[in-house]
Amino acid sequence: MRITAVLAVTATGKKLPPLLIWKGKALPSFDKIGGVYVAHQPRAWVDSKLLKRWIDLAFPLVDTGEGKHLVWDSMRAHISKEVKAKCAARNVSMCVIPRGLTPYLQAGDIGICKTFKDLLYMEINAWKESDKVEYTRFSNPRMPSVGVVCGWVKKAWCDTDCETVANSVAAAGFADHCMDWHVARHDVYGDRFREKWEASGEAEQDEGDFNLDELHNALDDIALIDE
Repeated sequence: MRITAVLAVTATGKKLPPLLIWKGKALPSFDKIGGVYVAHQPRAWVDSKLLKRWIDLAFPLVDTGEGKHLVWDSMRAHISKEVKAKCAARNVSMCVIPRGLTPYLQAGDIGICKTFKDLLYMEINAWKESDKVEYTRFSNPRMPSVGVVCGWVKKAWCDTDCETVANSVAAAGFADHCMDWHVARHDVYGDRFREKWEASGEAEQDEGDFNLDELHNALDDIALIDE
């Protein structure tokens, strides 16, 4: 059984409703079961069409304001022409994390996903040990229903503590001081990043000011080292 969970948080630490992707024929819209969105895709994976629908969920159509950004890795669907066009049409800026730097610049990889997975395993193990498991006539366990899995994911996501989320977001690049960023301690890129930060003078800017252009420039320099 393969299921993909799409998790996202805002820069303020708010957890967005999770999306579960099941293997099956793609449908034109998402279902919602117990606070969890459900989609189907032939390989139970994130593709461009599915991601474009998710963007409309994350950024409602009535939201026409400025300052909308998506920070994510360089998986194929994230950087496809269709998704780039969708973001442009919705006035959403994209900040793509260079390959190999997600453990330092993606909040999920820093701490959120591990906490969520640990909690999810607890839910799965509790189900396995319960009397709710159904079996075939050959005594093999049946696959849990969509509703059951949604319940696991909802519980694990709700129990993912706000402090972990906030700390992970800060370490991914939203902390006020560069040394609180994970990437500042990178054994290869850390020195270069700190030099760029100091040269840009961001430490002297207003603490609440998030300058996406300067972040892009810093990451561009880091990416050049990798090449």
